Amino acid sequence: MKTTFTKYIVAAGAASFLLFFAGCHGHHKREGYMLKRLDHVAKKLDLNESQQKQYEAIRENVKKKMDTGREERKKDMAYLKAEFSKQEVDIDALATEMKGRMKKRPDMMSDGIDTFSQFYKILNNEQKTKLRKMIVDKISDFE
Repeated sequence: MKTTFTKYIVAAGAASFLLFFAGCHGHHKREGYMLKRLDHVAKKLDLNESQQKQYEAIRENVKKKMDTGREERKKDMAYLKAEFSKQEVDIDALATEMKGRMKKRPDMMSDGIDTFSQFYKILNNEQKTKLRKMIVDKISDFE
């Protein structure tokens, strides 16, 4: 029973992490917000000095992935703009190209789960309890 509950919490936590932090993957207007949100959660957990250093490394990794995601989206938008600016659009070729580009997206989502797991592992039991409550409360907002 406890193992099932733990798996549920980890799954819910990962989902919430994705909703909280990784969902935008760097939209230029939201990147600052997402990083501030991540900082807010870390601050609420009152990380010690060692945890704070580990968190900073995790945060930097998130920022790099967001920057990469933003650059990829810019390329995608430039490609789409160029294609749709043509007099004749080869929609089949465009769809094939975009499907290939979109195959990268699931990796970005699974990276979010890995990042959440990495963050969760640096927490002590009290912080984990606090984070789980925050996650459950956030998930309840979507119900």
